[in-house]
Amino acid sequence: GNKTEAMKLFQQALNINYDMVYSILKKAVERKINYIIAPYEADIQICYLVKHGFADFAITEDSDLLVLGCPTMVFKMKLDCKYVDEIKLENVFSNSENSKNNSEFSNLTSDDLQKICVLSGCDYLPGGLPGFGLKTAAKIFQDWKKDDLSNLTWKMIFTMNPKLRQYKTKFYKICISAYYTFKHQIVYCPRAGKRRYFSELNDEKSSNILK
Repeated sequence: GNKTEAMKLFQQALNINYDMVYSILKKAVERKINYIIAPYEADIQICYLVKHGFADFAITEDSDLLVLGCPTMVFKMKLDCKYVDEIKLENVFSNSENSKNNSEFSNLTSDDLQKICVLSGCDYLPGGLPGFGLKTAAKIFQDWKKDDLSNLTWKMIFTMNPKLRQYKTKFYKICISAYYTFKHQIVYCPRAGKRRYFSELNDEKSSNILK
């Protein structure tokens, strides 16, 4: 009898097939609407479009875009609602009095957040490291920032914390691979008319990791 909850479960059970995608593309062509089929994941493609000025913001319900580094996102957008929630990435890490972000992430960077998400669990490392939830990992990074430590390398991360040190043998290389996957996913660039990495591979180490 709970139609609202039932509808949520029905939506989760829905599989998107080629016929559904094709019908949307057909309508887009008929209405002369430009579209892009993401070569990898849609999240990183959308983030790339906003970051490089092809779009002003992303309309989403997925917080993954925040971790990927999307500059501006709009949440809770509904046809029957006059208001939306807007999140700017720069405000997430702000420590100003006007900022409403969680204090766990103030003074951190987008790069820090990606490393925190890798440790606590992400698509590329499901479950993360044992005992390292999002807040626990964020607290560790905050403590390091208080000691004026910036540009934390994975070697430093797995060396400075005793709890992390015990997992170095098992998780070190996996964490690095997950981190570089965040950085270098494949996207399509409308300006160049070809595929490229979200962040260019400009060092030998990252190139070897992705081979």
